Amino acid sequence: MSDLTDAAVDTAVGNYSAQVELLEQIRDATTVPLDVIAERLGVTEPVARAYLAGSFDMTLTELRYLANAAELLVTYEVTSPTDPDDGGDR
Repeated sequence: MSDLTDAAVDTAVGNYSAQVELLEQIRDATTVPLDVIAERLGVTEPVARAYLAGSFDMTLTELRYLANAAELLVTYEVTSPTDPDDGGDR
């Protein structure tokens, strides 16, 4: 039996969805070619493609490296999923 509440599961799902959306935004916004991103990250093109596809569970540091390689600024925002005044809907 899990100790996770419905709210905790909903929050985890929301965080995952935000991660997927962020990677989509990076893919769509960058004008840096994939081979250059790969070179800057010190990885192969297939690995860089996998990063951009969300195939790896990246740390915030790795996400920052990816954004730097793509010449993009990533900003962070924290909101409460339960406070409508803070962007939440529960």
